[in-house]
Amino acid sequence: MKYLLICTLALASFQSTCAQTPTNMTAMESQAVEYLTFPENYNAHAAYVFGNRWTTSLGNQPLGYNWKKVAAEFENSPEGQADYLLAQKQKRMVPVFLIPGYGFTLGAIPVLFPTLLSSSPSLDFQRGIGIGMLAGGLVLTYIAGRKLRNSANNFDKALWLRNRDEMLRYVSPTDQPRFKYLYETETLYLTTNSYIRNGQEHRLGILGHGTADEFRNVPMSWDLYKKYRNRRYIGGLLYVAGWASAVLLPNSNRGTPLLYYGGLSVAVAGGGVMLSSRKFLSQAVYLRNQSVMERQMLRD
Repeated sequence: MKYLLICTLALASFQSTCAQTPTNMTAMESQAVEYLTFPENYNAHAAYVFGNRWTTSLGNQPLGYNWKKVAAEFENSPEGQADYLLAQKQKRMVPVFLIPGYGFTLGAIPVLFPTLLSSSPSLDFQRGIGIGMLAGGLVLTYIAGRKLRNSANNFDKALWLRNRDEMLRYVSPTDQPRFKYLYETETLYLTTNSYIRNGQEHRLGILGHGTADEFRNVPMSWDLYKKYRNRRYIGGLLYVAGWASAVLLPNSNRGTPLLYYGGLSVAVAGGGVMLSSRKFLSQAVYLRNQSVMERQMLRD
């Protein structure tokens, strides 16, 4: 009887352990699912801006006016959100300076143009007014451009920080310090005329030649980089040719208002081509960062 009681208790204990095992395994499995391999993590959570659209491997969405439609993307990144809000504040100030700047600059054209075709002393006062309007317009436009560049730079930094913090959520706590160190030292992000890597600023160069070495070992990034450089080269030629015809030809004997406005139009078109090339560089950086981080994670 004694041995029967012991066997019964042992059997009950064994059945209880077996009944609890699936539950425990499920809990362990659900915890493991939270941590992703780097390629899965990067593809699922890293983002970049392609043109005016917030882009991930799952699709894209418009940024919205002053990037308002992607505000929720920065909620899990305190540092990224701070730079995002600063970028928004700076961008809201751009029209305050840009609209009067363009107004004075364009308004100076009909005032100055007659004085360029005649040296009559009676036009000295009109010439002075035109020069003053032009100078004021250029200063206001320059200030607007600075604020626009600063806002874009802060948004790019905010996106870089957001990607870091978003991926950290799916990295095991023991690996988070190493992941953060590698991300901050090996990846890069763009600013208007440069890129930042490991806290150091490097110039892009006139046609982006300063970044070439960053993409050579990543075939897809290299192809996108070459597309960016070619478009920037074409846009630069149009920009220079447009301004040359707008500034030089009206002062010659063959100069007409049509050449002036035509030159400005070509210059604006060239600037647009140069700006549109940026989206290919952004995508190249996205793929380059993925490749570099993957190699570093496997190496370490």
